[in-house]
Amino acid sequence: MPSMVRRACAELGIQCHFFSDDWVARLKRGDKMAWIFGYKFDINASAAASLAQDKVATHLALKAAGIPSVQHLLARTYGMQMASLTEMVDFLPQGNSVVIKPLNGTGGRGIQRCEDVEQALAVIRDELEPAWTLSPYIDLIKETRLIVLDGAVLLAYEKRNPVIHDRMKFFNLCQGAKAVDIEPSPVLHRMARQTCDALSLRIAAVDIVHTVSGDDLVLEVNDGIMTENYARQSPANAQRAKKVYEAIIARMMV
Repeated sequence: MPSMVRRACAELGIQCHFFSDDWVARLKRGDKMAWIFGYKFDINASAAASLAQDKVATHLALKAAGIPSVQHLLARTYGMQMASLTEMVDFLPQGNSVVIKPLNGTGGRGIQRCEDVEQALAVIRDELEPAWTLSPYIDLIKETRLIVLDGAVLLAYEKRNPVIHDRMKFFNLCQGAKAVDIEPSPVLHRMARQTCDALSLRIAAVDIVHTVSGDDLVLEVNDGIMTENYARQSPANAQRAKKVYEAIIARMMV
């Protein structure tokens, strides 16, 4: 990513200086200055970015906006009350296994499938993560990522050849899935755009899953834009990834 940012800045006439082992970049052109911190670009509001990083808050915000998304319920490692357990049993479909994952995190880290809510909470109590999400297990056909900037789709691809682990399909590119570029349907484009609007995000990577039952659901939203695994899959992908960063940086420096 740092090399792609450097090339994009050179083509746009922007001074780029990296700090902290290339983790932080300062961009300057004339009197305008902006920052890149890891995979976060100086374009989203802080509160909106934090909202996207919280899987439960994201689900609730999308639910309030009438956008279908995968259900996420909050469970904390410590202080779990019986009322919370009762609520989870009531809201999660009976007879379904449960998927748990850390409240914050990416790349499929910490995801596990449990037989029911009770087993899920038993696993959570033995872990060091302070907060988790619980979701009903859903059989997925495919997962699509759309990178959206101010309502326009910069890049869209399906994640194919998922890795099967713990009776689940992992569509994460970092775990071996393959990216295939697509022209998103009007339905997916509208869904991704409305998701960004509901979360007040200008730039985001929206992951939408298609289920066996025929539903399209927002799985999660990433305010950080990481295209490295995508770019490594082919020279053409690398060029498209650079174009994504060029578009974001150009908009940042307006």
